[in-house]
Amino acid sequence: MGRLTEPEIFDQMATSCRLSIEHCETLAVSPIKGPTYLLFREQMKLLDGCCRQASAWREDTRWLNIANAIHEARNRASSWLRGVIVEGERRRLADAHAFKCFSLLAQNLKAIQLLIVQTRDGKTGTTGAILPTPLRDNRARNAHRVILPGSELVPASKIILPGGAA
Repeated sequence: MGRLTEPEIFDQMATSCRLSIEHCETLAVSPIKGPTYLLFREQMKLLDGCCRQASAWREDTRWLNIANAIHEARNRASSWLRGVIVEGERRRLADAHAFKCFSLLAQNLKAIQLLIVQTRDGKTGTTGAILPTPLRDNRARNAHRVILPGSELVPASKIILPGGAA
């Protein structure tokens, strides 16, 4: 498939979002879930891909946050139908609980649909790529580093040595 244009991406995004909401509402009331769930999953996957393509096309990482939320929703929906793994075995959720989950997911998808429209049409207030905001707190930025007792955190241009090692 050739390179998609921006209007094609957003057209598919709107269609997939609308169909995902419709399938989700059907899953909330239908006792037979298999075929509808497969259609729902396919549309959610397309919606996720469209958000990632929009991120690349517009050089805007805000679309990745939306794509990650959609991906997480798709994974949670599969656990509602297939069951969750507890102590090594898969346990199905009660059907009434799954129905409620899908109706709440439909409401969340409607909110995501509004967010998509706002992100697509809203002003960014900047020119060029929109990158993620950096972490402000040095402790949060260095949270992945292991700091040994007796050592200190120094700028990256210096070597970090544990206390007593010379």
